[in-house]
Amino acid sequence: MMGKQNGQIQIAILDIDSMIPEDHLLRQIKDHVNFDFIYEKAVPYYSNIGRKSIDPVILIKMLLIGYLYGIKSERRLEEEVSLNLAYRWFCGLDLMHRIPDHSTFMQSLLQNGEKITPKQWTAEIQSLQSEYDSIGKEQTKTATELAYAEVISYNKKNLERELQNESRQQNRQQSRTKRKEEEI
Repeated sequence: MMGKQNGQIQIAILDIDSMIPEDHLLRQIKDHVNFDFIYEKAVPYYSNIGRKSIDPVILIKMLLIGYLYGIKSERRLEEEVSLNLAYRWFCGLDLMHRIPDHSTFMQSLLQNGEKITPKQWTAEIQSLQSEYDSIGKEQTKTATELAYAEVISYNKKNLERELQNESRQQNRQQSRTKRKEEEI
């Protein structure tokens, strides 16, 4: 007999933590890096009055996911975090939480009217790395090095891809120019 789903709404209790593999990169980072220092660093940028902001740790974790997994677009990052259970878990967002809107990143990345550049982001990561190294937490250092190695690996691959694309575009342009010259 053929089975057919009936589409009935079900209530289920999920332990998202148990669904993330022990060797997953984000689990290793979450187990070894305490992101609470971000609150202290973010205090000067927030007012004591007004409505509550989006948790800055969530924003930083989402940006870290973007860097680690090569998600360049804030819109795409919002979508990926919404759909990927491991990303939600890492950010501390259960299935009922709304994902921060992509436009939030632009507002959060503005610093004195200018967008933070990748160079500034890298400098901040290196500064944090130095702080953790001085504390002497080898596990934190290992997790940070692992994350940094992932970023470097991605950047190298991305740079190679971009250079190949530029080369192809130049070759196409040269071919078009050559054809036009031959037609004349």
